[in-house]
Amino acid sequence: RERREREEETEGERSLAEASWRVRRFIFRPNLDRVSQGIVLALVGFSLTLTARMTDFWVSTAKYYCEICKCWITGNQANIQRHNQSERHLQQQQRNIIEMRKRERDRQNEARQVQSELAQIEKAARAAAADDARFFGGGGSGGAGAGGGDSGVPPGAGVVVSA
Repeated sequence: RERREREEETEGERSLAEASWRVRRFIFRPNLDRVSQGIVLALVGFSLTLTARMTDFWVSTAKYYCEICKCWITGNQANIQRHNQSERHLQQQQRNIIEMRKRERDRQNEARQVQSELAQIEKAARAAAADDARFFGGGGSGGAGAGGGDSGVPPGAGVVVSA
């Protein structure tokens, strides 16, 4: 009988030690799966039952993406200001301004070139239309017997002159 009582006592101490270890482990190093699912942890030898439920969702710290440098930095205001005043950022900003000016200059040069090519094409078209009008005898009354005969060009389909 004494032996049995000693075994129960030792078993009780063991279960108490194990239960306290489980409590410490659960509280200080929670298994996130158990915490998020809200599984009830029942401790043997105690009348204590712990229920752990996740109350707040994990939120990452805010990040800030610098469009000029193409990099991510932490989103607090001090780091953003420090980054914006850094030498690397300012150099990249100057480089971007120079590239934007160059692209604008190239775009304007291309637009001027297209306009000059269109002007040359229109000038050549007017000259060709004038030659056709002279050659086919257009510009008169446009009747069938009024000039150069039947040229194959319908009357009124001749010269288009832009102002």
